[in-house]
Amino acid sequence: MILDRHKILFLTCFLPSALAGVTVYNPSVDPSPTYTAGGPEWTGVRSQDPLRLNPPAPPAEHNALVPVQLFDGGMDGLSQPTKGDFLGFSIELSVFEQLFGKNTTHLRPELLNYLAALQERGGGITIRVGGNTQDRARIVESTAHGGMIEKFKDATLGPTATPETHYTPLLIRVMAQVATMLNVNYFFGVPFLATNADGNAGIVVQQAQEILGDRLLALQLANEPDLYGHHKKKQEGYNQQNFFDDTASMIQSLPLTRNNMMGPSVCCFWDTNEVLNLGYFDRFAPQLKYLNAMHYPDNNCDGSRVPQEEYPKYLTHQSATEFVQPYIAVAARAVAVGKPFVLLETNTAS
Repeated sequence: MILDRHKILFLTCFLPSALAGVTVYNPSVDPSPTYTAGGPEWTGVRSQDPLRLNPPAPPAEHNALVPVQLFDGGMDGLSQPTKGDFLGFSIELSVFEQLFGKNTTHLRPELLNYLAALQERGGGITIRVGGNTQDRARIVESTAHGGMIEKFKDATLGPTATPETHYTPLLIRVMAQVATMLNVNYFFGVPFLATNADGNAGIVVQQAQEILGDRLLALQLANEPDLYGHHKKKQEGYNQQNFFDDTASMIQSLPLTRNNMMGPSVCCFWDTNEVLNLGYFDRFAPQLKYLNAMHYPDNNCDGSRVPQEEYPKYLTHQSATEFVQPYIAVAARAVAVGKPFVLLETNTAS
């Protein structure tokens, strides 16, 4: 999906922002030292590339002083209040075990220490578990090797080569166990492609609600549905109306105990505001707890971008304003109806 995903903060009306990570198969460890741009080309796993980019010189017109005018009695045009856990993480479902640990008694201390440090500064942590692998994921009683996750590669899954992922309820219990130790709250992805025709999504929803309880912020139905046709997850020409009908079918069949859905989770070919205006918001407003979007300012799926050349583009105010421009109307709408607007995935490029 993207390069190594890290957090980007940009609009205070986008409440908890979450980022996802790529799945790396058969990772190798290389102790090579870091090198700067212009040095030898890295030939190992891209996620372990030790390249350090050379920072550009500050612009000549740079002004370190930013005047801010405050007025007595409050300010107009403010967003909803921003909490300390404004920034969050998105954990790709298929790599959950590598990051969290293998069960409720063997948790990764590195993750726990990191989350504890963030909690001390921000009061809590927001984590999204899902991503590309959520749409075809299956919840099972056990896996062949006894672990919580089992992955099946399939060459017919389109350009992302997304593996079918099976997981046991232990995965959700690990999430809950972490939440007993730290102030962690979750967004959780629900399998969407089968629209619960086999009952699998219903079991996922039931388990997530029962095990996570109040720690479950919302359930994400569909992940980047505007790519379903392009990535061969649904029929060619899959459109907004198909998506609305699938969402309605899901909501009707799922054992939702409260209105805790988030969407529409579009990223690339559909405009979020247009999707809302075409009927998504009016049709599903009672079930929607959060509005959301997935957005990447550039496309590097073919790997053609040169990091050193791209780096300066992300250090300008213009890049930030262009990033949020498509969502100004959506954010205003979210504020007006009192629903948080969440940037669920982002990074420098897809």
